[in-house]
Amino acid sequence: MSLFCQKLVIIQRLVKVTDKKDKDVFRVTQPTRWAIFSCNNTRHVATWTTSKGFAFLDISQDKSKHERLDFQGRLLRVGTLKKIPHITYHVRNDKNVIGDQGIENSLLNTIAEHLNFSYKLVLPPDGLFGAKENGTWSGIMGMVMRKEVDMGLTALVVTYEREEDMDFTVPYNFEFLTFVTAVPGFEHRALAIIRPFTWQMWIVLILTLAFSGILMNAVDNISAKVHQTSRRSLKAFWFIIGNLTSQGHHIEVAPELSVRCMAGAWLLVAVVLLAAYCGPLTSHVTFPTPLKPIDKVGELQVAVKSGAMKAGTLQGTSYFHRFMLAEDGVLKYLADKMRKHPSWVMNDIHKGIERVLKSPYVFIHGRVVLSAHAAMLGRDRFHVSTDCFFSDTFAFPLQDGSPLKTEFDKVIRRIWEAGLVVQWEKEQLRKYENRDLITTENPADAFTLVDIQGAFILYGIGNAIALVALVVESIIQCLKQIMCSKTE
Repeated sequence: MSLFCQKLVIIQRLVKVTDKKDKDVFRVTQPTRWAIFSCNNTRHVATWTTSKGFAFLDISQDKSKHERLDFQGRLLRVGTLKKIPHITYHVRNDKNVIGDQGIENSLLNTIAEHLNFSYKLVLPPDGLFGAKENGTWSGIMGMVMRKEVDMGLTALVVTYEREEDMDFTVPYNFEFLTFVTAVPGFEHRALAIIRPFTWQMWIVLILTLAFSGILMNAVDNISAKVHQTSRRSLKAFWFIIGNLTSQGHHIEVAPELSVRCMAGAWLLVAVVLLAAYCGPLTSHVTFPTPLKPIDKVGELQVAVKSGAMKAGTLQGTSYFHRFMLAEDGVLKYLADKMRKHPSWVMNDIHKGIERVLKSPYVFIHGRVVLSAHAAMLGRDRFHVSTDCFFSDTFAFPLQDGSPLKTEFDKVIRRIWEAGLVVQWEKEQLRKYENRDLITTENPADAFTLVDIQGAFILYGIGNAIALVALVVESIIQCLKQIMCSKTE
């Protein structure tokens, strides 16, 4: 059965060729392991004719010739820096830098295997990605310019200034320059007691209480005169307040239909108001409302102007250089702030992310990098903005006129078309998301003093007003006694 299946598969790959001796000659082809790069990437494995049948070729000695272009194992020097999730590495005791994982690490390994070359990772002495200052390139870009390395790695952005001095491969990915802030937390729970209603609703409710109390008190007093019964002027007010707080209040309602209709209407309103208030109050206390984070570039500029936030990016990168070259807009404004406050500019990505948690600080960088670092420290503690300053493309910088460019471009295009870069990016972010050990509060926890502090604050305010009223009443009573003694 297996032999039949094998022959069936081989027959499906027959390609007819011309031959003078035998008109029915077919070439048998087989997709190579690199068929992902090209639909035509096959190799000749056998020939079939009507007279002789199958004639298999011995291709074991020349496998690389059919499967890939061959750089003959050449050693390339690659300048890089650690940048999660693009590439991570470790340094061995012999000082050799060995790549561990990352998007660019997978990309470079795939290209190296396809083109048959090896590589050596080299770290820039100044620890920078590369910027041009006073006509001289620093970091990885400087190493490429001085031909200390054959190419650069680690999510390096293609800019006009860089392209003037060196070559770049075709882009293999793109990125958005955005920013990360700490999750602002929740609205203060002391105000939870008033949040079920808007301020307009509270005003209407207070006016309704006052109007209804005055109207009911007037109608009740008129009814009392008609029926010659005694009434207290504040009895109607306490009736209204008591029913609104579910406490109830005894009131001798006159037999007239007017007073009874008014009391019944208020009872119906009280039921509706209580239902509308109690449900949202429980929700606000149990699940506090989160504050809205800074999400737009315009909001960031406003926050920096007001002094509520500080904002910075990474030193020695194309992003930082773009800020410094900006001539107008929000980039220019933030660049002026960074010049005035050099401490806002960071020299390490991870320190910039940690600073976001420790102080009112906004760190500006690429979205993928910010997402990975936020996942490492606890994804629910950060907010990565959905807005962005601008977008950029990533490519490998090469020496000017590098012979590597043509073949690198071919392979990178096929890798991108196959969707491998996007897949590697998702895999890397998923790895860091799995490391997220920070959890939110358990909604089933018992209430604490913080949860219901608004009620105690209101109780304290009421007692304070009562004490003030007591003092005022005492003073008035003393004045009355003095006045009475003088008249006597």
